Amino acid sequence: MKALRILGDQRVELVTVPKPAVRDGWALVRLTMSAVCGTDLHHYRADPEEVGDRAQKAAGHEAVGVVEEVGRGVEGLAAGTRVVVYQHYGCGRCEYCRIGEPMFCPHRQTLGNHVDGADAEYLAVPAYICQPLPEGISDEIGTLISCSFGTAVSGVRKLGPNAGDTVVVFGLGPVGCCAVVAAGDGVDVVAVDPVPKRRQLAERLGAAATIDPTSSDTQAVVRELTGGRGAEASLDSSGNPRALSEALGVLKPHGSMVVLAATTPWTVDPGKIRRGAHQLIGSWVYGLGEFDAVTRLAAEKADVLQQIVTRRFTGDNGGEAFRVAAGATEGKVVIDWTR
Repeated sequence: MKALRILGDQRVELVTVPKPAVRDGWALVRLTMSAVCGTDLHHYRADPEEVGDRAQKAAGHEAVGVVEEVGRGVEGLAAGTRVVVYQHYGCGRCEYCRIGEPMFCPHRQTLGNHVDGADAEYLAVPAYICQPLPEGISDEIGTLISCSFGTAVSGVRKLGPNAGDTVVVFGLGPVGCCAVVAAGDGVDVVAVDPVPKRRQLAERLGAAATIDPTSSDTQAVVRELTGGRGAEASLDSSGNPRALSEALGVLKPHGSMVVLAATTPWTVDPGKIRRGAHQLIGSWVYGLGEFDAVTRLAAEKADVLQQIVTRRFTGDNGGEAFRVAAGATEGKVVIDWTR
């Protein structure tokens, strides 16, 4: 089968490797679509030493496909089922696995990191992380559900915005754009990003206003937009230290901020959190228990979410898919494994 591997130094290779075998309790999935995530791009841009043995594994963790075969002992999942493959699996026994949060399992395995990932024609995984994808939801939206949209929905749910609230979203890559959609009807979203094309996409997705942080004082603009009070909530999906500081700075007293990205260390003055009575919340991907809520919202917002997917490639052109995604001007970049 064909698979893509990340080598570092902005290099990706297409290789031919054996098709994985199914085992007891597992499923073999024939992948139809995967997508490039910001996490993949960290490895793509890194030096080969940092990439390490990941260079010997199929990349990617955003997967949609059709179950081709299930191993012995698998119940509730049959061949022919179209599924989203969740990106983490764990021991199945610890306190986190029992509540559907394998990302916190001490023995966590992550697709494309610890084990072969989604940028391939086939993937073998524990059957319980294969979540059926309802009819009417495209494979492209399925890739968003697998990571970007699920991550955004989980973060927004932690903020719990109400109608009439202002939520400021920093970073308009796929996760940030998904957060614009996930914020909900009646919420005023202010979207912040230096790239014009991404701000324009956020407007089409429903943002009430956009800000270019390189040419405007973001905090001053937010105060103006909110009549001087500040925002009820903010969300950072950029990982940029300046953006993180501004995300805290735009909040009104008792406002909440959620951090969805962490690419470099960030220094924060705890006095600002104390004096503003702010809540600073971390959020990493989403739990398996949230899958149904994420999928229901994706179905409701399908026409809007579809706009986030802006470029499409085949597996044979996977290197170009990574190059385009690394340019940080597009929405979601997907890879079609059916052609």
